Amino acid sequence: MVLTKMEPKSRQAGKPLLVMHRRSLTIADFEKDLGRSLQQLHSGRKKLNNGAESVIEIILPSRPSDEEFQRIEEVASQKLTGQNIHRLTIVIPDAEGGDPDYRTYAANAAGVVREDALLRDIHPLHAQTIGLSRWTQNFNLERQDFGLFHNIHAYRATQKGLNPNDSKADRRHFVIGEHTGLLSYDRFDGELVRNQLVQDFRSIKGGQKGGFSKESRLIWQWLPFALRESGLVGKDFDPFAVGVLAASPAELVEQFHIDEAKLARAAAVYDGKVFSVPEAEQLAKNTALVMKRLQESYAQEGEARKLPALADIFFRSPIELSDEEIKLLAFRLTPQFMGQQLEKTVLHFNRRSPSGAIESYIAEIKIPRGSRFEVNIKPVLDAPAHAVKTPLEHKRAQQQGRGKLYVYDRVALFNDVLKEFYPKGNLPEDAVQIRELVMDKSGKLNPVLREVGMNDIGKVAFHVSLKLPKGGDSAESVTREFAVIADDYTFQAGSQGTKEGEIYRALSRYAEEKGIPKLYLAETSGARLGLAEEVTPFISRDDEKGVNYVRAEDLQKPVGKTKKPLSELLVVGEPYEAKVGKGEEERDESRLPVQAVIGEGEINSESLNASGKTGESESRARSVVPTFTIALGTVIGIGTYDTKLSERVIMVADSFLGLTGRKAINQTFGTHLKDELEVAGPEIMRENGVAYKVAPGERDA
Repeated sequence: MVLTKMEPKSRQAGKPLLVMHRRSLTIADFEKDLGRSLQQLHSGRKKLNNGAESVIEIILPSRPSDEEFQRIEEVASQKLTGQNIHRLTIVIPDAEGGDPDYRTYAANAAGVVREDALLRDIHPLHAQTIGLSRWTQNFNLERQDFGLFHNIHAYRATQKGLNPNDSKADRRHFVIGEHTGLLSYDRFDGELVRNQLVQDFRSIKGGQKGGFSKESRLIWQWLPFALRESGLVGKDFDPFAVGVLAASPAELVEQFHIDEAKLARAAAVYDGKVFSVPEAEQLAKNTALVMKRLQESYAQEGEARKLPALADIFFRSPIELSDEEIKLLAFRLTPQFMGQQLEKTVLHFNRRSPSGAIESYIAEIKIPRGSRFEVNIKPVLDAPAHAVKTPLEHKRAQQQGRGKLYVYDRVALFNDVLKEFYPKGNLPEDAVQIRELVMDKSGKLNPVLREVGMNDIGKVAFHVSLKLPKGGDSAESVTREFAVIADDYTFQAGSQGTKEGEIYRALSRYAEEKGIPKLYLAETSGARLGLAEEVTPFISRDDEKGVNYVRAEDLQKPVGKTKKPLSELLVVGEPYEAKVGKGEEERDESRLPVQAVIGEGEINSESLNASGKTGESESRARSVVPTFTIALGTVIGIGTYDTKLSERVIMVADSFLGLTGRKAINQTFGTHLKDELEVAGPEIMRENGVAYKVAPGERDA
């Protein structure tokens, strides 16, 4: 039994702690040991009299059963309620010598001592380190326990002061993954690298395009950095261009005009470079799995839309990586989180400075949405509390992360542009009138007054009126009106289903009836294919078997708006068993391969039929009124057809207007296109006559 006084680093860090440490020889001794600890703590507190908060920590000899855990909580409540004890923490050793688990008990709002579920498996002193305190100021937290990994913690955050079901409440998911042990590093051997590069190079020259081993792909992924470091390409060369990082060995050979002499020179700089950190890669994989389960838990409640999510990955031991090695590690971790609607993924790590001091850093990973993969590495500063965001702010942040404007902000650009037509920018109050149009049950569009961002489909319609000065000395103005249909990329990537098709056709009819031009602001991923949102969160991939599967335990869960069992919305095959978890946490999981998705709403044929009708309406409108399209970002599939059918097309400089991407074209035709803009970018579309103009940015367009 040890009594320890712990002083905070600063007044802002909190009160001093008086901690009683004790080890119980048996679980049965816990009640007696807790009573003795309480007596010693009261005695020590009287002697110090410094306002310290009293803490008891007891190490158990082994992991208690569920019944024993229940008894521990009962004893803690009986003995500690009303005793002015800040907390009791139970330390549970790992049978295989790994990190321990924790249970923390403290007085709740009613003053009764109960387990603090937010701190399950987290030491309370570490909770601040991993950022829980940044959430609790503005959010109520609910811990989600999936029983998968004791070092990964999942939470749902709900804005304080509002009902959790309020549509205006800021709700988010976040997952924290920790690795507290030492990290191991797989490093290149320069001689082995040279031999492998030469062997692969000769295979490529012999006609091999793919089929390289994982080890070879890791070596070739490093080649652009080695070429720069060895002086074979300029120092200003950017190896983090997505097209370079994702290029195949054959594409790299062609792009850099590789020969065996260059490979030998580049191989010399490989020696000792880290190409893999197994513990980090496994932690990212497990963290992504927990994030997926967290999103599933929300889908079960009938809300298929994923909440904005954040993933924080912590490495407690100092790492031995350069900035370049950290960025490449981040690039390999990123695919684990694709499709999770993450606002941010952050790596937290420590480094030794030249003086030997431990310094803390973070690496913020930006999921590639443009031509460059970005990782921002910076020292850790005192981070503020997570601020509350409205759903509208989340949507705007999502678009800003892609370098784009939110759909309503795009239409509002007319106010900014029209100022150039008036002396000194003195725009009359009624110069720009924008009315949102909403479709009623009969399919007719009507103007409405509602808050920005209240649309529940992926397209938004507007009637825009502009008053332009006649020019010269005349004080008169001329009114120009037009109908606008705009894609909302924050709604399922702007994909088109039946409702989107209906409002597109309604807007075309509206323009024809009013006799005004029609403008399409395009940014869409095409027809909504196979997107049964209520089902997809439960489907996972088994790479070893090469199948998509669902867990047997999920089949009877009510999902979607109809609350039907998941089993009625899928066609599955024969079940099989798989191992999940490690060590004491390893268990069998029954899985069933997914053979078909039925869903409860529209998938595939319904969306394709709707898409076909938009093309028909676009062709008809073109024969009646002027039609224009501005391609503001990625435009794929039916969006491309609708765009091509309009009379005039303007493209923003970084937009894409195609039926498919470069990977499909490379695989089909054996080409080596390295960027989507080489397939259907503005310059290509201007040369072939599709694009009438190319504008530098959205405002210019």
